[in-house]
Amino acid sequence: MRTLIVLIVSVLLFGCAEQRHGRLLIIGGALSSENTPVFRALESEPDERLNIVVIPVASGVPEKSGPGTAMELHANLNSPTVTVIDPRTAPMADVVRAIDGADAVWFTGGDQSRITEHMRNTPAHDACFRLLKRGGVIAGTSAGAAMMGETMITGGRDEEVTTADGMGFLPGVLTDQHFKERERQPRLTAAMERTGIQLGLGVNEDRAVLVEVEGMMLTPVGEQPFIGYRLQSNGIVIIMVPWVWDIEPPFCLRDIFHHAVARAIRRDEDSGPSPIE
Repeated sequence: MRTLIVLIVSVLLFGCAEQRHGRLLIIGGALSSENTPVFRALESEPDERLNIVVIPVASGVPEKSGPGTAMELHANLNSPTVTVIDPRTAPMADVVRAIDGADAVWFTGGDQSRITEHMRNTPAHDACFRLLKRGGVIAGTSAGAAMMGETMITGGRDEEVTTADGMGFLPGVLTDQHFKERERQPRLTAAMERTGIQLGLGVNEDRAVLVEVEGMMLTPVGEQPFIGYRLQSNGIVIIMVPWVWDIEPPFCLRDIFHHAVARAIRRDEDSGPSPIE
């Protein structure tokens, strides 16, 4: 019963609004340059011509990752305007100006701590929130996915996981990437237990999930776009992409909680992971 109370309280905290404002494109890393559906998730409508800012601040080799990402965006989208800018080297005013003029921002992989070190609580951070407020997209792959929540995982395995303040774009959710490939479910669980965050989002490599921030609506993106969860006796729900879901996306996080609670009533809560039939 204690588990169900925790989950139901979480439902009330999240809620689901009808409005659709900014979106987050959370990519599990190792994105194929030919995975066009993930790149096209930046679009609000087909073949939209976008102004995109690529921020390689997480990368140890920004001179490669920035232009490389720009090339992939050009190859998969309809003649976008792409600006590559790094807050470590560019004046903050230039970074803010670029974000304020963008339809989307793309954070590359690398070390998520570099993102928060150079952007958290800066005018560029504020500009990112303005982008979401006007309906834009913040995309992040690997490290760019890890930093999405108010709290982020910074490293470690299993019980030795470490966390720090994230960028706060996705409140109430802890994200992890390279999820299946690096067997990260134990560390995500440990991080959630330690921080008290009750919703975790684990995304596999070359997969993505699109989240509408205002309504907390979640849509899997790309090949095998399925989603599932794991309900454990301590009340943690882990959402994994791709798994199998029995309703059509997009999914409201509130609905996912309701579904998890209903299944917990029908089966032993300690039965371990199971795909949704």
